[in-house]
Amino acid sequence: MRVVWPALLALALSACSGVMITRDQALEASTEVHWRYLGSVGAVETTVLAEPFAAEEIRRVMSAAGVEPRLRHTATRPANEPYSYRVVVAFGGWPVGGDSYCRNLDLRPGPASPGLTEMQAVLCLGPITLVEAAGRTARVDSAADPRFVRLVNSLLVALQSPSRPNDME
Repeated sequence: MRVVWPALLALALSACSGVMITRDQALEASTEVHWRYLGSVGAVETTVLAEPFAAEEIRRVMSAAGVEPRLRHTATRPANEPYSYRVVVAFGGWPVGGDSYCRNLDLRPGPASPGLTEMQAVLCLGPITLVEAAGRTARVDSAADPRFVRLVNSLLVALQSPSRPNDME
């Protein structure tokens, strides 16, 4: 079993901070090239579903995350990004039915587990899911809560960690 060290480090740091993260890469190709491209654009459209607090606060925390490439998470697609990249962030459990947020923005997350804040993030290229990650921590009541900031940082690290086929088996 081979593991990408940045992803392993993110998971280890997450565990120490009370945040649990999982990651799944939908395509066989590395997502690193997609994140490099988005880094050159400088921003990515970010849709927030079932938000526990204002979507703009959530995007602000995501934009301030110390994760490379540093991106502005915006409500609309940047004018200089013609390829329909989008990050979808949802709060609660994974939706039932096996559909993807990339194909169906009408999906709603399942209910969150009691006492937890659960968050999923998916990188989409149009209707195609490139990579997804999920995380959870003890319930948070605001975007300023340090546990929420750690959850967002850990989730973005997992989402953006470069990997190749069979790296995380």
